[in-house]
Amino acid sequence: MNIEGAKSIILTLLIMISAFLTWNIWTYQPKYDPISQSGDTYSVDIDKKGIDDVVKPSSVLFHKNGKHYQTFEEADIYNIQKELSGWTLYNFRDISSTVNSLKFKDFVHGNGNTEIIFRDIVPLDLFKKTLDIDEENLPSISFDRIVFKPADSPRREANVYFVSYEKQRVFEAKVNSSFIKKFNQAFYQKAADYPEYQEHGKRNVLYVSKDPSKMNQYKYSITRINTEKFKDALFSDPKYVVRHESVIQGDEYSDGLRLMLVNKESSMISFVNPAQKSKVFGSSSDLLKKSIDFINNHAGWEDNRYLFDGLNEEEQSVRFRLLVKGYPVFNDIGSINEIWGSADIYRYEHPSFFLEVPLPEDLSITLQSGEEVYQRLRNMRNIDMDAVQDLACGYMMMKDPTDSKLVSLEPKWYYRSGDDWIMVPDEDPGTRRR
Repeated sequence: MNIEGAKSIILTLLIMISAFLTWNIWTYQPKYDPISQSGDTYSVDIDKKGIDDVVKPSSVLFHKNGKHYQTFEEADIYNIQKELSGWTLYNFRDISSTVNSLKFKDFVHGNGNTEIIFRDIVPLDLFKKTLDIDEENLPSISFDRIVFKPADSPRREANVYFVSYEKQRVFEAKVNSSFIKKFNQAFYQKAADYPEYQEHGKRNVLYVSKDPSKMNQYKYSITRINTEKFKDALFSDPKYVVRHESVIQGDEYSDGLRLMLVNKESSMISFVNPAQKSKVFGSSSDLLKKSIDFINNHAGWEDNRYLFDGLNEEEQSVRFRLLVKGYPVFNDIGSINEIWGSADIYRYEHPSFFLEVPLPEDLSITLQSGEEVYQRLRNMRNIDMDAVQDLACGYMMMKDPTDSKLVSLEPKWYYRSGDDWIMVPDEDPGTRRR
């Protein structure tokens, strides 16, 4: 073989080796295990939560003598839920077809009824740990309110209804009437002790407070979450994670596949795993359970005030909302959000701090009555009242402009449209209907 031929062979080999090495460099990824739900990951030192810790009623509504009374007080709801936990329920059956759709709202809101109202649909097979359900083959039921008539009855059995309000589905269960009579004496007979509400609306029935509402304005000291420990919890192999500091947004953590952003401006931690973008549509029961387990096993519940606020099966998303003194914090930094992908978490959003203690200088604020706010909304040209599903008092949380270790909580009125809670705007003569 001549020298020129040898050179050609060597050159060809070098080109092939170079191409092979280039391919390996561009396609190489460290070997990652899926984010474990129960592996050796960091968890904050706080008790894990179960369904009954985070799924609680938002209010109790009594219809008595043609009037409506409602309580949102944590102590009242706790006592009522404790009473219900002693009931034994059995003989569940779907009676949706027997409830005339034109009479559905009368069936739910009829005089003499008590409504135990939840923030969103709750799968009964998970909530059965809170209730004593004597049923082996429980039908697939999701509900957002429990309805019953706590009137005296000579019958041995009474009916309790689990209602999905939006879908107009009704499941009936039986309970010993002695439980209903006890509830009647303990709560229903004292319904007039609670604030009175007015009924409005046809498409969406709203109950709004008749009198002005008093709420405290607070300032809370906060503690920042240790983002390094948060990183260790969310990435399956933290040694591959690289941190990049951004002056504008905050800190970015990435292992080449997953990304965690600690946003200084919004005070939120966002985690995304693009490999899990495609969705597998599981049941609402599975979705809620794995969402609670995820927080238990990864970030923990740094703040004990978070409760289940809603889920969307189509989006495979779950939201938990912060409550302060029984009132929800409606803006984004008051919620934990999860979106699930094909086999694991796809997107996770969590405030980058938790509340410690309120400062002593709280201030009492008197808000307009729900009746006044409802009428104000009706007079606004840019609001479709048919789309308004609820009206409630809550807090807007803001960073304190003078001290980064404080947040303020401002009482506000909010209305619900779809999955969104929107702050009722201040009255502006230019927005009135004419």
